Amino acid sequence: MISIETAITVLIYASIVTALPGGAPKCRITDTTIMSGHHIAGSDQGFTLTAPVTELLSLLPLLLPVAFTQPNRRATYTAGGTAIAITVNNAQPTSFKGILAYVSVGATQDSTLTAMGLTTNPPMHVGAFQNISALGLRAQTNASCSAQSVVNEVAESTITHSSPLKNAITPFTLMWQPPAADEGTVTVNMVISIGTKKTPYQILQSVQISGSSGTTAVDTAVANAATSTIADATVTNAANGKTTAKTKKHKHHKNSHSKAARDVMTEQ
Repeated sequence: MISIETAITVLIYASIVTALPGGAPKCRITDTTIMSGHHIAGSDQGFTLTAPVTELLSLLPLLLPVAFTQPNRRATYTAGGTAIAITVNNAQPTSFKGILAYVSVGATQDSTLTAMGLTTNPPMHVGAFQNISALGLRAQTNASCSAQSVVNEVAESTITHSSPLKNAITPFTLMWQPPAADEGTVTVNMVISIGTKKTPYQILQSVQISGSSGTTAVDTAVANAATSTIADATVTNAANGKTTAKTKKHKHHKNSHSKAARDVMTEQ
């Protein structure tokens, strides 16, 4: 017979295990954050992101807008305007169990900002994903986002799975409602998990969606950080060059003395 203590321990353990798949407990997608939950490093699982580019084809009657995906082109949004389809793709229909997604202000995805050391003031998560409950998804909790200093425009600006997804298979499309105000260029951040803990996951390469506003504060910070990095590298290389030159000069001076000493000994 199982003791009461053992039964309680089993129940507690079971509640922890079943709670973990109830959605990502974080509000930002960075290598360190996601790896801490999965206990393994991320890897390429073949997932990609696309957002449609809307062009006006003049040969069509009434200049009907046609949405299509084109390399090196960005999707565009209108503040408070029509929802945009963001699609997860793979070479073959591929199922997955977990997701964390949001659209952040600026043209750089969160994992890159973290790698550059720009983590103090994370960019705001904007817009809203629509009809998420029908897909087995939910809005991320305010507590999770506040813990990482993230501000959401609305609750549905950051979403995750409610429980391990049963019918999620690529191509998998989310509809994103643009923010109420034009935020300039924004970036789609997403991580896809094949299972729960200790199963493969992938932080997807981001896609950008352009508004009509100019450069954002996030973009300026990224540009400044990149400039600072280049400047530091230049100074370091210059310093290394001086050290190398001094070393060569010292070796030449030392070799000159050695040759002079050998000449004296030869004469003797």
